[in-house]
Amino acid sequence: NDNYYLIGYHDNHNAVTTYRVDRMQEVEVIDADINAAARPQSLDISEHRKQAFSMFGGESVEVYFEADKSILDVIYDKFGENLPVYCKPDNRVTFSATIQLSPVFFGWCCMLGEKLKIVGPESVVSKISIRLKKLFSSYA
Repeated sequence: NDNYYLIGYHDNHNAVTTYRVDRMQEVEVIDADINAAARPQSLDISEHRKQAFSMFGGESVEVYFEADKSILDVIYDKFGENLPVYCKPDNRVTFSATIQLSPVFFGWCCMLGEKLKIVGPESVVSKISIRLKKLFSSYA
């Protein structure tokens, strides 16, 4: 979609950070020391892409889902063909994935409507529930 990203380690945040390069203005190169000891030894870009939604980062959490089988292609597109998926009765599946929690992740879940449900951990279920209640009240 003509979006360009720079993924790098940010010392101040002590984390891998994503920057949208095509939106940057007045970028300049500075001469600064790098804290090489603090940065990760390796970064699996493919794994990072699976965890981040639209390159929005956040706290990494193992999230458990229940989904309708009809959206398996969408799930595999996001998390990869090797994602373990477990069949349940009534045309449903369960799976888990490490997610970087962000507003875009919750939007992705809502986009899939009743075909996808977060079932754990409780802290993530609570976060999406609060978001949905706030959204609903803004239209009520």
